[in-house]
Amino acid sequence: RLQGDWSSDVCSSDLGAAGASGAAGSGAAGAAATTSQLVDTTGGTVTTADGVTLVVPAGALSAATTLTVASDPTAVPSTGMLMVPTGGTTTAIVVGTPFLFGPEGQTFASSVTITIPFDSSKLPSGATASSVFIATAPMGSSSFAKLSTNIADATHVSTLASHFSVYVPLAYPPGGTGCTSNATCAAGMVCVNGACQAG
Repeated sequence: RLQGDWSSDVCSSDLGAAGASGAAGSGAAGAAATTSQLVDTTGGTVTTADGVTLVVPAGALSAATTLTVASDPTAVPSTGMLMVPTGGTTTAIVVGTPFLFGPEGQTFASSVTITIPFDSSKLPSGATASSVFIATAPMGSSSFAKLSTNIADATHVSTLASHFSVYVPLAYPPGGTGCTSNATCAAGMVCVNGACQAG
């Protein structure tokens, strides 16, 4: 059960601050809007205006806690590409907005379900919705780990999480032939949306 108003509160406060109930408003320039909701030990559901859903089961929290969700485009490289796993050889393409769930590092006695949106127009050439997966990394880290992911619908994916950090939807190019520039492709191939294609 969520405490107070079931609607989301949008604020420009830091993620570490508890979100108080209030009217939605614009954050400061450059600051991500934060959706916050107080959730108690009986669990509840938090939703955001940009399509994120967080389902917390009963018993997952040991005390009432203000949970937050904030879009954070700076959590991934501006190129929109990541090596997942870090140190691997395959480039994953960012296909949606990264979200920071807080409090950062919050853990749960049982897994919560995180559902985030993706943009099908950002899929690598030849990829489909079934190619999308969620990856996570601590705030400020570029070491993203791939998570077991379910396709919720045509524009959303979901995963189970035992802790809070950054979560982002990604997709590998078909065949796993990732690239970051033409130089990383074989002769006669060019890099298009993270995939090597015939030039």
